[in-house]
Amino acid sequence: MHTKQMYNKTVLYVEACESGSMFEGVLPPNINMFATTAASADESSYACYYDDVRQTYLGDVYSVNWMEDSDAENLKSETLETQFEITKNETNTSHVQQYGDMTISKLSVSGFQGEKDTEPKHVPEVPFDAVPSRDVPLHILQKKLHKLNSNSLEARELQKSLFKLNRNRVYLDDKVNEIVRRSVKTDEQVTYAKTQRKSLQNLDCYDTVARYFSKECFSLSQNNYAMSKMYIFVNLCEMGVKPKAMKKAMDRVCTHPSIYGIY
Repeated sequence: MHTKQMYNKTVLYVEACESGSMFEGVLPPNINMFATTAASADESSYACYYDDVRQTYLGDVYSVNWMEDSDAENLKSETLETQFEITKNETNTSHVQQYGDMTISKLSVSGFQGEKDTEPKHVPEVPFDAVPSRDVPLHILQKKLHKLNSNSLEARELQKSLFKLNRNRVYLDDKVNEIVRRSVKTDEQVTYAKTQRKSLQNLDCYDTVARYFSKECFSLSQNNYAMSKMYIFVNLCEMGVKPKAMKKAMDRVCTHPSIYGIY
């Protein structure tokens, strides 16, 4: 897009677990693009503002902080750098990051979000009640259960759902652990692959393995929990394990029918 001059300057706000991994070592500083992320390359982002009526979380800590800042400040005078620092300081659940062309951060927020016709708004302070974003389904079930009589039919159904959620996570964990064991030669390598958080350099290896895992083992678009395990394949690639070895291990381990809905 930059080569084809399809934009002048671009600013990105990215709310996602491990969102820093999208830009760390990837986004160059000379293509007129500035990005901030909810988290570093190896940590979760956090959901917040649980609503008892809707029985869900209404926001995410990083996004709530920068959007509430936009409501409260004069966007003509506030710079992206100032907003980043405010958001970074107020987001105490993860480490907010910035990437790309830092000269863009000196520009006013209004140049990218538009100018406000109304006076700045100050929202009341309420508890964040923040939880890791990938554990939102777990925490919602727990909150629902907390409000019920444990012997009621609805409570028993929720307990079954909670048990199933945890059981499915353990099932996926076991499958990934077995893939790792079949891909390397020593217990030390297994431990290393499961405990380290290596920076991704071997993009070709990872892309090949991630696509194969999603196709043959657990669809990444249909099993959100599987995303939390992808760092292991980054580690294996950076350890020098060949895609062929990992694909062979997946062929032997992933003999189950298609599974969807592991959150």
